[in-house]
Amino acid sequence: MKFKWGDAVRTKSSAPEQFRPGEVSSVCGIYFVENEEAALKFGEPIGTVVCLVEFSNGSSIEVPEKWLEQI
Repeated sequence: MKFKWGDAVRTKSSAPEQFRPGEVSSVCGIYFVENEEAALKFGEPIGTVVCLVEFSNGSSIEVPEKWLEQI
């Protein structure tokens, strides 16, 4: 895992729109894609690290780790 709880991150500009490219957030949860349903949801294989990130307005989304960069 590249990140830990509380890290400030930015979604990479190359990320799909659903992951809010260019936006800054904080990591507030980390887990792995554990089943086929989650793999389909994220378009990522089982075992992929996904971060729950929270934005300054209090909203949050789940983003595969590969689409995040530390700031």
